Order: sequence, then structure tokens, then C-alpha cells
Amino acid sequence: MLQQHGYHGPIKAVITGWTGLLIDYGVQAPVKAIQEIFKKHDLNIDTDTCLSAIGLERKAHIAALLERPNIAHEWYKFHGRLPDKSDLEALYTDYLPIEAKFTAAHCELIEGVTQAVHYLRTQNIKLGTYTSYHHDTLKIIETNAKKQGLITDTNLCIDDIVKGSPYPYALQKVQQALNVESVHACVRVSDKVPGIIQGFNAGMVTIGVILSGAAMGMTKQSWHGLSAKQQKNAKREATETFMDNGAQIVIDSFAELPQAIERINEARQHAAEATRFSEINTHEVGLGSMKNVPQLRGLFEKYGMQSYGACYSQQAHMLNAAFNAEQQNAKPSIILAALLHNIGLFLSDADANALPTQNPYSDSLASQFVRTYYNDEVVGIIANYVAAKRYLSAIDKSYQKTLSDLSQHLLPLQGGPMSELERKSFEANPYFQDAIILSSIVEQQMQSETELPALDYFDTYLGAPELRR
Repeated sequence: MLQQHGYHGPIKAVITGWTGLLIDYGVQAPVKAIQEIFKKHDLNIDTDTCLSAIGLERKAHIAALLERPNIAHEWYKFHGRLPDKSDLEALYTDYLPIEAKFTAAHCELIEGVTQAVHYLRTQNIKLGTYTSYHHDTLKIIETNAKKQGLITDTNLCIDDIVKGSPYPYALQKVQQALNVESVHACVRVSDKVPGIIQGFNAGMVTIGVILSGAAMGMTKQSWHGLSAKQQKNAKREATETFMDNGAQIVIDSFAELPQAIERINEARQHAAEATRFSEINTHEVGLGSMKNVPQLRGLFEKYGMQSYGACYSQQAHMLNAAFNAEQQNAKPSIILAALLHNIGLFLSDADANALPTQNPYSDSLASQFVRTYYNDEVVGIIANYVAAKRYLSAIDKSYQKTLSDLSQHLLPLQGGPMSELERKSFEANPYFQDAIILSSIVEQQMQSETELPALDYFDTYLGAPELRR
């Protein structure tokens, strides 16, 4: 029987920072503190410059600013020399009491945090924090948060660890304190690039917050002073930056975390349904023809005659896609992907004779199953064919008219046409071109079932050594 390895369950813990996430909308406290210490040394640091290194441990933050050519130049103008280690130590010493002062003035909970934390409690999801602040400042935060009704399960700061962001050690220590068995059961929430990288390095689901935190670094008043176009561009840029650095999901504020967790848990639940194929004999599979892949044949025999839309069976739909791919001289990996692209519907518990009322996640289920037998190229094409459909629907309105009735019905359930940001991200996917080809072939005209080849016709592709894992 196929053995399932690793953690595939729901989220059990959230590890977040404080400023820009739970408190201090726009990360005003650290910015003002940094600006004040530099001003004592005759330098004016603008907000964007200050934010450029935020998220690092404070001494590293100050050091990064001193290394910037424009700041080093200004320092030289006022002091007749470039900044050195003694200057770093002097700035850092000045910073510590100022940090506490500004933090105490910016401890108000961000809107929606109370409700989001209530959701975590109702779902038995633990809440831990890590901050690059020091113990004295963290104590100020904890006291003020408690007065507002927010109590977390554990809090760590830079004094508790050897190295801060982007190293994963702090998150691992918080996870240990929360007594959560797997990194895959944890969500890392951050509004700063080093925190996003830290979550990625720890192997946790990583969620970026772009509006309330350092990504924008603005008060609500400043944000609302921007035009709609400026807001859209700023959010797009921040989203791209976070996604490029390892974020899987991006939200505006902590208030949207419950919906994000629901999406994660729902996706995991659907992916777990792929284990349904274990009811079929799953002993070791050798190379060769379809007859040597009993799991696949068993699925086709057991579920292949389920309906696909009004007129055809699931098996006919998949055979038709593979046959069309071969007739158009597609490469073997696309032909095989075409044959197996909808096998996820065999693994779903949904009523095959009823129109779906929610996303069936057939692409996810199919790729999970196919991964057992075939290489990453075949898996990647299958995993992205629905995304390709959404992409094509966005760039070519006439494409939607070519979709089958069932495919048109599924499109909004699968997310609808892609946004501009989603398209840009998908275009960078290594399987983008092949998935586009597959999605186009899948939607082509259906042959008469009597004209389609039998399943055994595709044994060559099913047993091809170069396609096997």
C-alpha cells in the first residue's frame, strides 16, 4: 500500500511579528526611532530609506543603512570621514531607549486583529510571535496588548536567539515553544522581506502582509491620500516582491488571515483526497505497458465511464485529449499529461452525475497521484493546466467560447480569468508553455467515441522510461 509521508493536516500554529501586523499600523515606531538617532548625528533619513532594511535585527538594520552610499556620503560631509564600527555602536546605544519610547506610543491594535485572533482560538490554532525588538521593548508591547485583550501563547525576541531574520532559528524556537510537531503545520506571517525569507527558509507556509506593514510604511491617512492607480501599483509591486522572496499567499492585513488559513486547509483537504486511490492495489510498478500499471488501469476501469458533461464519458474525454495531442505532434510529456489530466476527478468524492458547486481541484488531485509514477515535467504540466485555462480566458475572450459547457461552468469555481498580477506570475512558471498547449488541446473538438483509440494504444507513453520517476 502507498505510504503517506510528512504532515498533510490543517494549520495548527501562526507565528507572526508585532509591528505592522498586530500593532502599529504602518510600522511608525521603528521608523521614527531610527530617524531620531540619525538626526542626533546630523543626518536626515527619509522613511523609504529607513524601511529598506527593516526586518533585520536592529544593529544589522543600522549597519545596513550606514553602508548605503548616499548615507555614507552625507556622513562624510558632516563628520569628515566615513562611518566605522564605533559609529555603529554609538548609534545602537542611542537607539535602545528611543526604541522603547516610540513603541510605547504606537501599541494600538490594528483593526481586525481581535477578530482574527478570536478565529484562531475557535480553531485551536496557537499564536506565537517573534520580534527583532529587545526584551524591555517586548515587555511594553505585551503589557499594552494585554490591556487591549490580546494574549498570545508565546513571545520571543532577538535576545532569545543567536541570529534573527532571515535565519530560521527564531521560528524553529517558537514552533518548539508552541509544541507543534511539523513546520508544515505552521504559518509564518510577515510584512517584511527578511521575515518572508525566514519563513521560506524554515519550510513554513509563508504569508505576506502588504498594506498595514513595512511594505507600504504608511499611515492610513497617507494611504488614502493616494490615487486608486497609485494604490494598485503599490500593492502590485509589494505583492511581486513578497512572492519573489518566497511568500505563497499575500494579504492586505492580519484581519484577512482567517480566510487565508481556510484556503490553505481546504486545499490540503482536497489534496489529501488523492489517497483514495490506495483502495486499488498499489504494489511496486515496473516499466512497460499499461498492463504493468494496474493502479492506472484500475482507475480507468472503475471510474472511466462516469459522465463528462452531457454527452461523453470521462475516459472518452481523456482519450480524446491524448489522441489530439498526438495528432498535433505534441511532445510525449504533453501527450501523457493529456491522457491523465482529469484523473483527479476519479479521485474526488464529488457526485459524477451532478454539476460541481465548488472547485473540484482535479488538477491538484491528478498531479498528486501522477507524481507517484511520472517525472516532474509530466506532473508540472498537469498541475498547471487549469491555471493555463484561466490565463487563456483572461487574454482571449473568444477562448472562453471554445470551452465545453462543463468547462465554462467550472471556470468561475476555479478562480475565473486571471488577474494581471496572476498572469505575470504564471508566465514565469517553468511549465507555462506546455500547460498552455495542454489546455488548448483539452478544449478542442471531441471526436466520436467510436473513432477514439483504446486505452492500450497509449501504452508506449505510459511506460516510456524517460517519463517515469
